[in-house]
Amino acid sequence: QGEFDSAFAGLDKLRARYPSDPHLLAELGWCRFCLGGVETRNVEKASEWVDLALAFQPDNSGALEVKARIQCRVAPPDEAVVALKRLIRRTPDSQWARQKLIQLDDGAAKTLAAANRKPLWRRQK
Repeated sequence: QGEFDSAFAGLDKLRARYPSDPHLLAELGWCRFCLGGVETRNVEKASEWVDLALAFQPDNSGALEVKARIQCRVAPPDEAVVALKRLIRRTPDSQWARQKLIQLDDGAAKTLAAANRKPLWRRQK
């Protein structure tokens, strides 16, 4: 916890000098997320930093990865899939994003299959 606090403080000092640096803003978002975990207020603040980074540079691969990592931990699977696909379009060699997308797609397929499966012991009318 102390390491993240000091890292966040250092990044915040740098932000004062470079307020529109998307890499720095994305790192602030990731630090904020790591500091407080998945508490709602903390996730909102971390997402604001990342969204600000993406506002300055929409195709910044670092900010897209931070956004995807946060979405994969706290958002519904469909939102996480959107973030992962956006990241893969920008950085096609991201092995983490590809593996996570496969995991989410497999989970969604299993859920859909379970919902569509009819019990064998019920009689059709």
